Amino acid sequence: MRMTEWMKRGLAALGLATLASCTTADAAPSSVRPALWRVSDADTSIYLFGTFHLLPQDYAWQTPQIRKAVAKSSDLYVETILDEQHPQAILAEHLRQAFAAAGKPIGQLETNAEQLSFFDTLSEPAQRAFLEGAITDPGNMRTEFSGMLKSWATGDVAGIAQSFNADLAASPELRANLLTKRNRNWSQWVERKLVQPGTTMVAVGAGHLAGDDSVVAMLQRDGYKVQRVE
Repeated sequence: MRMTEWMKRGLAALGLATLASCTTADAAPSSVRPALWRVSDADTSIYLFGTFHLLPQDYAWQTPQIRKAVAKSSDLYVETILDEQHPQAILAEHLRQAFAAAGKPIGQLETNAEQLSFFDTLSEPAQRAFLEGAITDPGNMRTEFSGMLKSWATGDVAGIAQSFNADLAASPELRANLLTKRNRNWSQWVERKLVQPGTTMVAVGAGHLAGDDSVVAMLQRDGYKVQRVE
């Protein structure tokens, strides 16, 4: 299926695997500090980083805290890997080069089949709403994209929650399938991972780490300490 503008916006926000590139020339703000969290116990630390999949080329976003987290982490987990035989070759994540260069393993939270199933199980009205969202004015698209990029780059979590997930507000079914259910699965994955000593980085679409139904919020409601470190 051809990648539409709505899908580009939604996939960028939710982190579904895509190799689409962004041609925007937006410059990085003077102070770029994407949000970074750490969930930890006595012998385990898990960094949670929200990615922006259509980030403009040569966009300076790695802060000292992010580089420190990458250096400390022994492995990286992303949403999915398109080619499990060669994950470093086509993995659409901003952090792939650092982990691949260091010879650190890269894992996935979902399989390709699981990601496709999120769309396949939608009702006909929800699928129609998804496709209708592809009809958008290029000017509006540019404005919305710029707003999303600014929220992400400045670590504005409230702005991320509002702008990244706005398209899902009109359809509870889309929100449940593409956001809430997946966030619950991932928060439970983090909880299980905390049993294993070590340091890990998890990188998922920024929209999954912002808002009342985010992975961060779910972990906090389950009684875990989630510290904002950037």
